[in-house]
Amino acid sequence: MKTFKLPAVILLIFCAFGITPSFARGGDQILDGIGETGLIARYLFNGDARDWSRNNHHGTIQGSDFRFVPDSLFGNVLSLQEDGETYISIPGRAVAGEESLSISGWIFMRSAISGQMFIDFGKNGKSHFFAAPAGTKDKEGFQVQIVTESARHSAGAPAVHANQHIPQIIGALEIYRDSDAPEYYHIADNFREIVTSDYMYSIGGVAGARIPNNAECFTAQPATLYGNGFAAGGQNETCATYNMLKLTSGLFLFDQRADRNITVTQTTVYPKEDRTLLTIKGKGRFDLNVRVPHWATKGYFVKINCKDVKINAVPGSYLTLSRKWKNGDTVELRMPFKFYLEPVMDQQNIASLFYGPVPLAAQEPEPRTEWRKVKPDAEDICKSISGSPEQLEFTIDGVVFKPFYETYGRHSVYLDVTLK
Repeated sequence: MKTFKLPAVILLIFCAFGITPSFARGGDQILDGIGETGLIARYLFNGDARDWSRNNHHGTIQGSDFRFVPDSLFGNVLSLQEDGETYISIPGRAVAGEESLSISGWIFMRSAISGQMFIDFGKNGKSHFFAAPAGTKDKEGFQVQIVTESARHSAGAPAVHANQHIPQIIGALEIYRDSDAPEYYHIADNFREIVTSDYMYSIGGVAGARIPNNAECFTAQPATLYGNGFAAGGQNETCATYNMLKLTSGLFLFDQRADRNITVTQTTVYPKEDRTLLTIKGKGRFDLNVRVPHWATKGYFVKINCKDVKINAVPGSYLTLSRKWKNGDTVELRMPFKFYLEPVMDQQNIASLFYGPVPLAAQEPEPRTEWRKVKPDAEDICKSISGSPEQLEFTIDGVVFKPFYETYGRHSVYLDVTLK
């Protein structure tokens, strides 16, 4: 068996029946395929082709056109050139007798040239099984083929529902919890960054696809929410929202300092008001990092024990409050809400209306066949909006807007905006 034409191989794991492996504490070694782990081999390619499980299925780098290069997330990674003559061979005994197995790998492809193969089982080109991430020479997109002397069987990438991917990523965090192997934390952190930056709607749904008719499939190019999610047959949903929030909270909890026997209690009715109160239980000198939302451009105000604190808060970052804290100290944070528009990345006139952290939905009396059009003031959109900030209910041109989380009937979250 060989894997080849991989411009940058990060990680490769073989598991019988696709069962998640368990790690020894410290992450230096994974338990072998006994019990319920089912692990066959694990290759880091961080200096050699060693099998980091206890099964000793060490690989061999064939050819000479390769090198190990530094990577900011994974340390050293293996870079192979696209000459077809340099690849990693795995001992045949590694998969002997297995009826089914799962192969997972992280790769970065420097080109989209077809014919690059991720894995290739077989002795020659007439009878083998392979996976080509960029497609074969006659087809585009991910392709899996079984080639025999008499036939060729092909399959493209299945349209897997996006929400099915997220538990796998949460599982990577669980592996990190047991192993301290940093690559598994980076898997989860990188996935969240990709999804929230290029695939997420304002209501928390992700991805976007016309074919198949399911907006929650990762089949579209990044930053194409309008072209894929809003085109004919497209849609946007929220069924991935919960799991994305679960992933976010998991990442946040792992990114904490060592236990100092400190408890911080938050008291607030946020987002019904623009402030929150933190109470410290415990004492000692430490940094308290508080989030400054990206929309907090009207100011960000801090009081410690009811006294104003001079700060320099940058929207979209964290503010560090460093001092020797006493038991019972309080921190009041106030961030005045403002109206702003969040446009679709590939169609700037289609946008959602927010009030601070809250996406607002136009309450619709009946189904619409076209975008709801609004024409807010270009210099200050709040001049076109009336209503009650206390109740979070507003009106634009006679149409009521309420928080999306309090909307249960027909509604419009995205609007066709023309600034006047």
